[in-house]
Amino acid sequence: MTATGTPRVSVVCPTYNRSRAITRTIDSVRAQTVGDWELLVVSDGCDDDTEDWVARAAAEDPRVRLLRVARTGHPSGPRNAGLAAARGAYIAYLDHDDTWHPHHLRVALGLLETGAPSPPAASRHPQPVATIPAPVSTRPRATRRRCGGQGSACPRLAMDAPRAAP
Repeated sequence: MTATGTPRVSVVCPTYNRSRAITRTIDSVRAQTVGDWELLVVSDGCDDDTEDWVARAAAEDPRVRLLRVARTGHPSGPRNAGLAAARGAYIAYLDHDDTWHPHHLRVALGLLETGAPSPPAASRHPQPVATIPAPVSTRPRATRRRCGGQGSACPRLAMDAPRAAP
């Protein structure tokens, strides 16, 4: 946590009915070599036991938080809800069926904090598949209007998910 008690990175993970599979995703965040994060798992109206598994992880690790939204049927709704609740200086999006290498946040933060103009998104693909654009506007209304997709300009510079689209 920073001196103000807020995490450096907020990881937003929308989910719908992933049950036990969500634990692999959560465990990959908990295994990060950078520990200054919060994980916001946003249930998109789950009707299986996914929320129970997230609640168990949250009971073990207070950096994990479960948020709930009414079913939207698209990850943009839960992503935006997670963004609204996020406290970190940086935002990272992680899909509920993805996992991160343990050094993912360390590498991404290193690039962002050293002023890299467009750090590459982490990927399991052998070739780069996407880059994270610099914010296109600092006006809160304009940036919030563009939020919703991976790599979109957000109020905070976004770190994209491992399986980013070009």
